[in-house]
Amino acid sequence: MGMGDFSNPFDLFESLFEGMGGMGGMGGRASRNRAVDGQDEYYNLVLTFKEAVFGVEKEIEITRLESCGTCDGSGAKPGTKPSKCSTCGGQGQVVTSARTPLGVFQQVMTCSSCGGSGETFSPCNTCSGDGRVRRTKRISLKVPAGVDSGSRLRVRSEGNAGRRGGSPGDLFVIIEVRTDPVLKNAMTPTSCTRARCHT
Repeated sequence: MGMGDFSNPFDLFESLFEGMGGMGGMGGRASRNRAVDGQDEYYNLVLTFKEAVFGVEKEIEITRLESCGTCDGSGAKPGTKPSKCSTCGGQGQVVTSARTPLGVFQQVMTCSSCGGSGETFSPCNTCSGDGRVRRTKRISLKVPAGVDSGSRLRVRSEGNAGRRGGSPGDLFVIIEVRTDPVLKNAMTPTSCTRARCHT
């Protein structure tokens, strides 16, 4: 069985990893235009002791990345077409070489010019090519009874938008319960002397 023509280093790497689901973190043609999931968003919510004990419905305001309506999340200026990336030649990766005592070591890395897509385009004027814009949104949140400081509530798909069709992240609401002054006084140890009692 011949080794074939591997003058293109990408062909060699793809041949070695064929049948293993692509090249994974090392790149490969299968990684082009891959979707990137959005990051999770975090929000700190302060509750009174009563709200934490009995539960409450709160309306919170968050700022997150949402899909750009001008370019529909593509990042490209409407009416333009993408072109082959001149840095990687449309491969989506670049090969770096380093000479070591054991020989020449080659590493495949994602192309920084096109982000691994193999294409470049005129950026959208609204989102500057990111495909997402930062917007503020109000969300109604039901806080269950019995939460405590440090509790985390998860609201699915209310985090930052993904890129190239990636799933949005989640919103995590971190609870902080204010100390109730009446309860605090009731639980404060009291010491007494023959003259008076004091805390």
